[in-house]
Amino acid sequence: MANQSTMDRLCGMRLSLMAHAYADQDAMPGVDGMSFDERLAQIVDAEWDGRRTNKRARLLRQAQLACPEARVADVRWDPDRKLDRSQVMELSNCTWVTDRRNVVITGATGSGNYAGATVMLGSGP
Repeated sequence: MANQSTMDRLCGMRLSLMAHAYADQDAMPGVDGMSFDERLAQIVDAEWDGRRTNKRARLLRQAQLACPEARVADVRWDPDRKLDRSQVMELSNCTWVTDRRNVVITGATGSGNYAGATVMLGSGP
């Protein structure tokens, strides 16, 4: 059974996801056969994953995107849109960020239509 004072301290340190993971381990089958390191790793992973998920959700809210649920998988590839699938997929994997490459998108503004847009991937700074 999870120690309540430990859980209270974790929550007091703003590690509530770790506290919940610690409590959840009691209900896990086979937890008795796990080493201390394995159990601790699961608890830390729960906190790590939860923080990343919460950060992503917070950043999406703060961005105030017109369509925050938009996904590349939902793009319509109609011929009249003149989208280059390989270029869109390259942009979507974000390797241009890690490679420190610049992206310039040019075209008419304000219409919400990117059919006439040009995308250029450049070298880094």
